[in-house]
Amino acid sequence: MKKTTLAIGVVAILGIVYVGTSWYTGNIIANNLDNELNKITEAINNHDQENNIAITYHDYQKNLFSTKLHLTVTQSRKSSANTKEQPTKLFDDELTIHHGPFPIVALSSGTFIPQMAWIEYKMTEQASPELWKLAGNQPFITGHVGLSYSNYIRVKFVNKAISVNQKNYNFIDGNLDISDGYYTFESDQNFSNMLINTHLDKFNYSKKDFEDFFHAISINNLTISAKPNLETNKFGYELGLGHFSIHIETNQGDSSKGDIVIDNFKANGTYDQINNDLELQSTVDKLKFIPAYMNNSLEFNKIIFNQTKKLNEYDSVNGALKANIESIIFNKQNLGSIIADLDFQNLDKKLFLNSENKFNESQFANVYFSLNKFNWHNVDGDITLSTSIKLTDKAQTFFDLDELDTLKLKLEAPYNVLARIQAQMANSKKSNITSEEINKADLSLQIIIEMLLQQNKAFTFSKGDQKGIYSDIDYTKEYGAKIKVNGELYSKKEFFNRF
Repeated sequence: MKKTTLAIGVVAILGIVYVGTSWYTGNIIANNLDNELNKITEAINNHDQENNIAITYHDYQKNLFSTKLHLTVTQSRKSSANTKEQPTKLFDDELTIHHGPFPIVALSSGTFIPQMAWIEYKMTEQASPELWKLAGNQPFITGHVGLSYSNYIRVKFVNKAISVNQKNYNFIDGNLDISDGYYTFESDQNFSNMLINTHLDKFNYSKKDFEDFFHAISINNLTISAKPNLETNKFGYELGLGHFSIHIETNQGDSSKGDIVIDNFKANGTYDQINNDLELQSTVDKLKFIPAYMNNSLEFNKIIFNQTKKLNEYDSVNGALKANIESIIFNKQNLGSIIADLDFQNLDKKLFLNSENKFNESQFANVYFSLNKFNWHNVDGDITLSTSIKLTDKAQTFFDLDELDTLKLKLEAPYNVLARIQAQMANSKKSNITSEEINKADLSLQIIIEMLLQQNKAFTFSKGDQKGIYSDIDYTKEYGAKIKVNGELYSKKEFFNRF
């Protein structure tokens, strides 16, 4: 009996404490709401150079465990000269703020960390009767914002799947099909360290603009994750896209149809806003183009792309780029695979700014550029190219030949490899290329190339028994005024003036 009485007493005390804490938290929210909204508005407007955000509320109703209000968010342009231009409403609906420390709705969503406030949102029918109906007479968007006692913010919004036909609804110009999706945001109180996630299974939109023109956009399995950090000005991100396509067509026949298709695209990287440093890694299973009116298709398979760009200790930029394409399909012909690998050092950071005269205004002292490897491979062999250029610390322009420290170039392009590519492109609609077609292309290539380049000492047209285009250029400052071209020394001045 005593134990039961004690248990009831403990429950009663906890209940009183919870009610008191909720009432106290509700008062804190009431007393600080204006100040906090002003802080949020100021922070947003300080980071947006083009627009002003205004946040207002009315119909404020404070209860024991929750507070209700109607919130309105509008956007207007800072530079607008039209004083009569009306602000655009971004949000205009009702919110419920559940008081802490343990709002029931927060616990039911799996959040067990004490919350000062838990803001619940369910789009009302009044906010958009059309979307309410499309979502099955329920809120199209629902969500919450959780604010812990340490001022850590967690936001999550979910949208319902809808399908809209422009014949039945006037508020949309086209046909729209969207799956369920979610959007989350987390941040500390200073918005210095944020985490943003988005996922949408399906987004399809199509529109017939005129009687003879139709276009459609399709997105499947879209995932975006971003980690902006305002203290370090670094931005990390991950992007996934299962399928993306754009399709256009007219009533002028099959040749008027056009498509862009991307399958299984993945990317991740970081960006430093202060130094413009960039790291990017991405892969694509398929990238396909079918240009309208051209009656051709070009497809790239298994693309791997990596890029880096970083400010070095000399306040200039180092970088690298690597790309690998497993196959290039032109209509019915596999043209082969490509590998590219290049890097550079000491490029002036002005070159990476949006300036019309950036090339003329930049410095080129100690610039180094290297195409380490370019390889185009098909069943007949390989086309390879490598080159590097280095300038001295006195170079004023990229073409300052007197301050050339190093120049190396090596090209090997056998005629039979080039001929197959030419024959494939000329007969791309055929499934197979004959030896006669390749031989014909080989002969025409030899005649044209050697007629154009025969007098140029930078090129030779055989290597052993293999005919093709070859070049081997080697220069360093140690050679003085001479440059080695295909094993022979020439005057540097003569070479650049004539070749």
